[in-house]
Amino acid sequence: MSENSASSGSSRLCLCGCGLTANHFVAKTQLNGGRRFYKCPRFDEASSCGLWEWRDEEMPPHVTMLIHNLNTSLKSVEVERNYLKKMVANLEVGVSAERLKMEKIMEEVEGINSAKLQKASRLGQLLHQSLLEQAFFWSEYFECWSAELAFECPDWIADLAAECHDWMDELAAEWSDWIADFAAECHDWMAELAAESSDWIVGLVL
Repeated sequence: MSENSASSGSSRLCLCGCGLTANHFVAKTQLNGGRRFYKCPRFDEASSCGLWEWRDEEMPPHVTMLIHNLNTSLKSVEVERNYLKKMVANLEVGVSAERLKMEKIMEEVEGINSAKLQKASRLGQLLHQSLLEQAFFWSEYFECWSAELAFECPDWIADLAAECHDWMDELAAEWSDWIADFAAECHDWMAELAAESSDWIVGLVL
């Protein structure tokens, strides 16, 4: 008699006709599900004593049917578990791929923002240099003009020219400070733009 079975270690010892400790199993068939039995360790060999006997009495049909249904449900749960494990593994692969894509996009965004920051910095420096050159030109112009007026015109005109020269020096200093503040604001604005772009890209990917 053959049965689908599983071995069990929690059983009393039973010696077979070969003098060996008989193996202990639990049947899993529909008719005898959960019923324990003994079998000779050499049962499949020609020298076996042929021991194969039930340890438990025959159970009522409704009990064996209940055990069979439970075993069937357990198998279904195991199949579902394996399927879910496979799904999780596939999702992990997909998440890893999306993470790599996001990192690549972030690197590209950082590169673009860095280029924009450098460009804004260069423009600020050029503007600053241009205004300084203009201020220097007009300062030199008024200096020459004031010298000519001092020679050719009355003293009050010379004083006016000197005041204009001082005013141009102050204006040049104010322009220099304004350009520096403007360049700093451009840098801060580009840094905020880089942070907002990064957050937007992360939200888009997720």
